Amino acid sequence: MQSKDLEAFDLSAESKDAHAAYGADKFGKGGLLARRLVEHGVRFVEVQFGGFDWHSDNFTKADEKLPILDQAYAALLADLEQRGLLESTLVVIATEFGRTPKIDDDAGRNHFPKAFSFALAGAGIKGGTIYGETDETASNVITEKDYRSRL
Repeated sequence: MQSKDLEAFDLSAESKDAHAAYGADKFGKGGLLARRLVEHGVRFVEVQFGGFDWHSDNFTKADEKLPILDQAYAALLADLEQRGLLESTLVVIATEFGRTPKIDDDAGRNHFPKAFSFALAGAGIKGGTIYGETDETASNVITEKDYRSRL
């Protein structure tokens, strides 16, 4: 328990500005801890942010959750870049499945494994690159062959 590596977990060593940048909630603190772990050489860090299973009241829940995600994600990317760590760190936002394209009668969206998105940043990823596509209603994935013929 005397390892210097344990210092990575001491969030009190961070400035008030750093804490404010990431946000005061649990997910923001997880993002700040993730940056500290990367600085200490940890090769894989996962920060979970549950509560996105919105089978009802989609828009209210989005208004509650997405600003938290946006703030912590933006702070992490900026922080890693400022410290020279973004080019060697892959940051991923992913989910286990997508959501139905249409809002249901309960103002929610159900599970939809046919199509979903994830975001990659850092590690030399070219920003703004999109791979894959759905049809006009987001109901079906356009096959790779069809997609490539549209390039």
